[in-house]
Amino acid sequence: KATPMILNALSTATDIPKCMAIAAYTEPYGHPMLEARRACISKALSYCQTREDFLHLAIKARQYECFEVTRQAVNNLVGASNTVDELLDLAHKSQEVALNDISHLAMEKAYQKADSVEEALRFAREAKILGMEDLSRKAVKELIDDEKESHELCLLLRSIEPLEFKDLNRLLLKKAIDECRTVTD
Repeated sequence: KATPMILNALSTATDIPKCMAIAAYTEPYGHPMLEARRACISKALSYCQTREDFLHLAIKARQYECFEVTRQAVNNLVGASNTVDELLDLAHKSQEVALNDISHLAMEKAYQKADSVEEALRFAREAKILGMEDLSRKAVKELIDDEKESHELCLLLRSIEPLEFKDLNRLLLKKAIDECRTVTD
């Protein structure tokens, strides 16, 4: 019976904190107020402008089980970040607030934007720091696969040794031996 009154109060809400306050008010009443909470979160999404707004909303939308709003917030966060630095910043901030999937998506997009060996190495280090060994290993493996000169592979080894991927180090050294063409190599 309270849902129409809550939706009426929601229609007067003009910013994110008001929408979130109304959603918080409905939380103790559980499932019967799910539609009202969903309306509050959806309206709050329309007011989001900054990265922090979208992060906060994604957290609350998950908490209230409004997964379609969460998806829209995530898509906006990752889609609005266009540079590698923005994506790395988003990955760090997302991980700080326990949104690891957003962090992983941001890192995947950052890797797609890496277009040099130095950027790929930077990405691999950042991914390792964030605990995303799968992405770090992928970047290192692709660097090894792309290199065709034994001398360049040995230089690459110095850069990837701190990442402590012993199997990839061995793979690199084996490839370096296979690529040797001269006695000097």
